[in-house]
Amino acid sequence: MAKSSTLEEKRLAYLLLIMGVVVGIIVLKLFYMQIIKHADYVALAQEGRQGYRELEARRGEIYINDYHSGEDFRLATNITLDTVYADPYLIDEPKFVADRVAPLLFDEKEAVEAEETRLTEQRKELINELTEEEIQQVLKPRSAKELKEQFLLDVYQKLSAKIREEITLVQGPSVALRKAVRQLNLPGIEVGDQAIYAYPKKITGNEEYAVKLGELLDIPVERLQAILEGKNRYVILKKKVRPEVVEKLDSFKKEYAPQFKGIAFQEETYRYYPEQSLAAQVLGFLNTEKDGIYGVEASFNEELKGEAGIFKAQLDGAGRQITVGDDVVIESAKDGADLYLTLDRSIQKTVEGDLAQAVIASQADAGQAIVMDPKTGKILAMAHYPTFNPNEYWKSLETESIILNSDEEKKIIKKNFGGEDETYLVLDQFTDRKIRLFPIVSDKTNAVHYEKFKNDVGSGVYRNRVVSDIYEPGSVFKAITMSIALDAAGVTPDEQVLDNGPIKVDEFTIDNALGKHYGLITMTQVLETSNNIGMAYVAHRLGASLFYTYIRKYGFARPTDIEFLDEQSGKVEKFNKWADSELVTHAFGQGISVTPIQMVTAISALANDGVLMEPYIIEQVVQGKDVKEREPQIVHQVVSQATAETLTAMLVSVVEKGQLGALKHSGYSIAAKTGTSQTYKNGKPLSGAGTTITSMAGFAPADDPKFVILIKLDKPRSSEWAVVVLAPLFNNISDYLFDYFSVPPNS
Repeated sequence: MAKSSTLEEKRLAYLLLIMGVVVGIIVLKLFYMQIIKHADYVALAQEGRQGYRELEARRGEIYINDYHSGEDFRLATNITLDTVYADPYLIDEPKFVADRVAPLLFDEKEAVEAEETRLTEQRKELINELTEEEIQQVLKPRSAKELKEQFLLDVYQKLSAKIREEITLVQGPSVALRKAVRQLNLPGIEVGDQAIYAYPKKITGNEEYAVKLGELLDIPVERLQAILEGKNRYVILKKKVRPEVVEKLDSFKKEYAPQFKGIAFQEETYRYYPEQSLAAQVLGFLNTEKDGIYGVEASFNEELKGEAGIFKAQLDGAGRQITVGDDVVIESAKDGADLYLTLDRSIQKTVEGDLAQAVIASQADAGQAIVMDPKTGKILAMAHYPTFNPNEYWKSLETESIILNSDEEKKIIKKNFGGEDETYLVLDQFTDRKIRLFPIVSDKTNAVHYEKFKNDVGSGVYRNRVVSDIYEPGSVFKAITMSIALDAAGVTPDEQVLDNGPIKVDEFTIDNALGKHYGLITMTQVLETSNNIGMAYVAHRLGASLFYTYIRKYGFARPTDIEFLDEQSGKVEKFNKWADSELVTHAFGQGISVTPIQMVTAISALANDGVLMEPYIIEQVVQGKDVKEREPQIVHQVVSQATAETLTAMLVSVVEKGQLGALKHSGYSIAAKTGTSQTYKNGKPLSGAGTTITSMAGFAPADDPKFVILIKLDKPRSSEWAVVVLAPLFNNISDYLFDYFSVPPNS
């Protein structure tokens, strides 16, 4: 027994020795890992949670100047506002926090607008199923008190939600990926055409899902597992919070530190347009990616946006940034350049206001106006109506229901553009006036109702029509044709032509606009009476080749190179393709297409002793201390100084003795010409109010022009004639400019 006992003791001692060695090895290993190599392992662990992020550059500002004060005003700038967000995992008393946060964040005006939007969307679903009376009973707007109570409830629910309801795993999945994920048949994973979603509360096993999905989605298993847990560590309570509200919330964080430890603020930069809709089409705006679209925001996007820097941020398992204090800047951002426009703030405001009144009074579809300095090519004003506010550009895309009677429904047509059908309501069959409709089909009854853009034109309001719209200039172009004849064909102002009735050219009859005839008249009287018969004579004196060469010299059928991306070239067929009738009609501005910027630039050449200047709207580009100043650029001499002076005198006579008597200013000489051009339907010209494009171009004082004005109204319905709808507008703008520039009387 003693022998056996000794053997057992030896075995026990041996076992203890082995165990001691094993434990020792484990302890040494832990010591090595936790003490000696601690820093290295922490660094490695952190590398798994870190990622590089862009450090946003400050976008350059855009300025407009005021001639009288010399002061620069911001048209586009950046504002920094806080986003208030919460980490529900750090909030133990959601009701306590919600009761204090919600009243501060609630905005009654925003809530009422959101309520109106909600009712509008619900109306779309009900309009084909219920009568208007039934809809009114169902869709009752909530009171301000009810909206505030709902907002409080929403904030409370956000603060309480520790697990996210939905997570987007992949945007724009391929067909193959969608098929592969569907085949896994995993509860809580939804495959849509546009994205693959996860619903954490329905997922039965995060690790299992992560293993199966990780390789397919190209997401590391550990990270995907963390994502699928759906921990709600970041929920936005409100964006663009006013500074005084943030200050009050910050005081709550100090006063109620334990309860408010999950409330935080994040500064975000937004583009802001302090002058609201002023020069909106010149400016453009930023899309959701903070890139400029339309206007100079687009054409100078790279210069304005600068160069982003790089910083290293600490991320959570789902790849979200979780701290800013320990971030390391790898490369500093380079701020964007500032732009200084040639526009004059006071002139721009005045021209926009006058143009809006003219469009409304004449019931035109749209209008544009330009004021240019003829000696430099500077654009002093570039106005559009209708217009929009770039701070709320999305509102131009808002739609509203339109109730159609049975007769109106018969006037609905479809047009195919690029393979896509578009629906229109023809408002006037004769003038071809129409608005776009959007059919809404009921899922339950298949009944159809229609919506239209609230502004009638949708995104069309964003376009800078001064550079992107082409039109037939009509009789304004007679000034250009006559200048060419004076310069190159030996025509003189006193040369006579017989206008005793319509003439036949090819198979077409050419006549004056009103069918009136004047007998033997001079070239000056041809312009005074806007005489097509006389212009046919001038065209034949020129000949196609010479005429075409000068048209090109004036800058037509090519871009002016003003600083916009969407400038159109217009269209003038080469002279060897012209029929004799086209030679004639081109002489009075038909059968050719131009842009307003081309037309005002050409007229400016006449006001500038025959010298064509390149139009421009950017005065300076300032990058820190580097200032790039734009100098006026001469394109070339189009006609001689003598020709320009002679043509100017003829245009003054148009105002003093011709059809533009309404433009007479006591003490000032004005040179101007109007144009009324036809529009077409199915290749056939239309006539009458609501069918014409009306335009007018002129400059003053005639002997030393300080400004050139071009105005254009599209399809005015109060009158078809340019002189009727545009003379008052031209007078208003020129009166203002005489006073603004303190121009002394010259006649």
